[in-house]
This record gives sequence, C-alpha cells and structure tokens, in this order.
Amino acid sequence: MARDLSLGAAVRHTCGVATSPDESQLNLFGVDLSAPKATRSGVGGRGKPDPDTPVLPAAVSDEVRGLAAGMPAGMFMGTSSWSFPGWRGLIYEGEHTTAALARRGLPAYAAHPMLRSVGLDKTYYAPIPESEYAHLRESVPAGFRFLVKAHSAIMQPTVSAGGGWKRNELFLDAGYAADMVVEPAVRGLGAACGPILFQFSPMRLRERGAGALTPERVLDRLEVFLSRLPRRTDASAGFYAVEIRNPELLPERYARMLAEFGVSHGFCAHPAMPGGIARQMEVVGDRVGPAAVCRWLLHEGETYEGTRERYAPFDRIVDDDPAVRGSVVGLVEQAVRLGRLAWLIVNNKAEGSAPQSVIEAWALLSRRLRERAGA
Repeated sequence: MARDLSLGAAVRHTCGVATSPDESQLNLFGVDLSAPKATRSGVGGRGKPDPDTPVLPAAVSDEVRGLAAGMPAGMFMGTSSWSFPGWRGLIYEGEHTTAALARRGLPAYAAHPMLRSVGLDKTYYAPIPESEYAHLRESVPAGFRFLVKAHSAIMQPTVSAGGGWKRNELFLDAGYAADMVVEPAVRGLGAACGPILFQFSPMRLRERGAGALTPERVLDRLEVFLSRLPRRTDASAGFYAVEIRNPELLPERYARMLAEFGVSHGFCAHPAMPGGIARQMEVVGDRVGPAAVCRWLLHEGETYEGTRERYAPFDRIVDDDPAVRGSVVGLVEQAVRLGRLAWLIVNNKAEGSAPQSVIEAWALLSRRLRERAGA
C-alpha cells in the first residue's frame, strides 16, 4: 500500500505541530507532491539529461532541518548507494543519469542533513584502491561515515567455473581481506571509515557429511578469519561487522565469538533471516560489538527483482512496513540509550524509497526519545 508522506501529516505525528492544509501537499523533503513529477525538482521539463550538468542537492524543508538538528551525534542513517535518478527532488535537483550520479552525486547526497552515512555497495563486487577511497572521503563533509562492504570473493565458499562450481580459495582469507579491503579503506577514508561489513550470502549448509559445508565448519572458519584480521575495535575508526543470511549460523557460539574479537553483529532485516531483528537480538543481546549496525534491505515475501520492478523509480514508499521500521528503530534506540554509535542503512527494496524510509525511521526514533525523556 502506498504511504502518504505529506509534510503536514509527518510533522503533526512527530512534532505535534499544527499545519495548514496547503502544507499537506509537501513531503518531508520539501517537494511539492501536488505538482507533476516533471517539475518537482524546480527544473522544468524532462529533456535528455546532460551528463556534464553539476549535481546539486534538492531543497530541504525547515522541518527536516529541525528534525535533523535533534539527531544524536553518534547516529548514522543513510541508504544503500546513492545513484538513483528517481531521487530527483528528494535528494537531487534536476534530472541526471545513474552514471552521472555515481560519479558526481555523492556531495549532493551528503549535503542532506539526515543522511550521515551511505553503503559502499560497489566494493562488494570488486576491491577499490586507496586513492578511490580518498576521493570519496574528499566528497563528503566532516562527520560523515561510510559503511564499506567487503569484496564478495571473501564471503562465498564456492565460485562458478566452467558451468559448474568449485571451491573458492579466497573464502574467509584474512590476508586477502586485510590487504585488499581493510587497509585501503582505513587509509583512504581515514576518519570517514565506519563499519567494514563482511556479508555472507545465503549458503547451502548441511548438518553432517564428509566434506559437507556445515554450520559448525563455517563458524570454525569464521573464528580463524576474525582472529587473523588486524584488530580494529574502535567504533570511530573502521571497525568490523559480520552479517549472515543463514539462521543456522546464529547460535550462542556465534555471539560469543564476535564479543571475543570485538566485532559487531550486522543486524539484517531480510526475508532470509526468519524472526527478523527480534530473533537476532535474542541471540546477540547487548553484545552488539563496537557499535550497533543494521541494514534494512528487503520487504518480507519479496525478491530484489520483483521489488525493483514494482518500486522503481524509488521516489515514494510503496509497501509501508511499520513493524520492521519499529524493530530497526528499537535497535538504534537501544544503542542511543547506552551511549553507543549506531548505523542504520536502508535499501530502496525495503519499502520503495530509501530516503523516505530514513526520514520515517528518524521521525519515529525522535518521537520515542522525546517520550522517554518526558516519562
């Protein structure tokens, strides 16, 4: 069901401020939702995008700036990547191609007061050099933090070969991770380096069998891997997080292991993890590592391909998900109460528009923090 994100409604339920009927046509980003999409950004017409046009930030309403001003300093919300033309009028002014936004859109993205972090998805597909990380660091203001996804080659036990599959020699190779992921990211990003996320893909695990990939064997490999990585346990300086997609890998042993090595569990709102955030919190408890790290990725019962078709161009919430929003905000709220840093990274496939979901999550957290302060 599509969600009404009018500024009037949103500000009334977050701040208790009365608004005029005309304001209900604006959403929290200051975009006139009553205007045709072609003119919402303030740039008339839908001519062919000029690849050399500077990417400028969209106007942000005073209400959003006010909400952002109340955001705890240690809370970093953002989206998975930033190169979405459909965010015209939400994040970007004018019409731009995906390629243009990927190359030049980050400064405009980082200018939004509520977007203090972003996921570097490109690093999952191939390592990038220190110089490219340094360029990214120079594109964002002080206080902005990146979530760096480790190269997928480290996290997959098998690789395709000649129409079949073979053992992946880089699976949980700490030397490769240190040389190709950790050191370039830490050196290149400096103070802008947030969580370095080691994300497992869903794996076919078996409980027993000679040579079988069992949960115990994966955890054995993970333990060795974490023990050999350069130790980084400072939440303000490129620490580690592990995200799993197999519930079999979530026993008590897993939580103890992360605590031993000072590694954060990457909480994951994804259909592959039954029980969602609540189940993961049951196992991990307050052993969240250097900081709370959470990614809200995919709507329950959906696939990335299916949501891509239904949600494009990602300019509005299509499938409002208050239950998951409540759980991810609860995790962040707990971290705030404990004085810990917290990351919440949202994908377009969670509800339809990651920037809109970030705003709604912060609005809910803001209301909860005010209520607790007044209790």
